[in-house]
Amino acid sequence: MGLEVFSKIIEGFVNVFNGIQGIGSIFVITGLTILIIIGVGMGLYYFIKLIKQLPNLTVREFIKYTVLFATILIIVGIILP
Repeated sequence: MGLEVFSKIIEGFVNVFNGIQGIGSIFVITGLTILIIIGVGMGLYYFIKLIKQLPNLTVREFIKYTVLFATILIIVGIILP
């Protein structure tokens, strides 16, 4: 099931890129790609910082981060389907 979903996602990207014509569209796609890479990098950086801080958290802070993480997962789960 996981590979089928991945295959559908790749097909969707290919269909979007088939209609691209002109240098302006290429610049837009390149810019969006750069922004996505920066966003993913920042997300990983802060995620690693959080993992390093976990042993030093109080119980209250740990519960706050757990609730925040659960909320983020719920939002992502709503957006993805």
